[in-house]
Amino acid sequence: MVFIHLKNMLVISFALLCIMEKSIAQHIGDNKRPTSQTTFRHDRENDYVSIGNRIFYRDKMVEDVDAGSFKDLGNAYARDNWNAYYRGIKIKDVSPHSFQSLGWGYAKDSWNAYYRGVKIKDVSAPSFKVLDEGYAKDSWNVYYRGNQIKDVSAPSFVLLGDGYSKDSWKVYYFGREIKDATAFTFEYLGKGYAKDSWNEYYRGKKLE
Repeated sequence: MVFIHLKNMLVISFALLCIMEKSIAQHIGDNKRPTSQTTFRHDRENDYVSIGNRIFYRDKMVEDVDAGSFKDLGNAYARDNWNAYYRGIKIKDVSPHSFQSLGWGYAKDSWNAYYRGVKIKDVSAPSFKVLDEGYAKDSWNVYYRGNQIKDVSAPSFVLLGDGYSKDSWKVYYFGREIKDATAFTFEYLGKGYAKDSWNEYYRGKKLE
């Protein structure tokens, strides 16, 4: 009887150990998942497929492509030895050998930067970098979704979170200036809320 009791205890202990190991493994797996859903959303497009000597972007064949040197760069961008592409469409006046996808719809080569395949005007490509949430900047200007934000101080420009940003003088919400906000004391509180010394804001709008 004692032997049977010990055997049953060992079986139960082994079962509990298996359950604990499965739970720990699942927890570790969850921690390895991307913490930013926005990052995953903007990096998900790898929809080019090679079939023989032909390249397709989703259901459309890419025209005049060199399949042998073709490379999917992610974010709907791609290149071969002669051209670069966005969603299967050839990008004009691009340097393919230096072309790279940066995320959030942005890309650049040695001379220019692009947003969704369209060249951004008056950009400094060597210093151009993507920040987050659709923002990017070079040494002189700041951009939101490929559009230059007017009268912004690029050296002092910082992201605050959830679409909020500021430089030394102004505050922005998804690229739009928040009128009468005090940049020096402005801070993001979380869940869409922010404040300065005089007002509170929700999703970029002043609370009355």
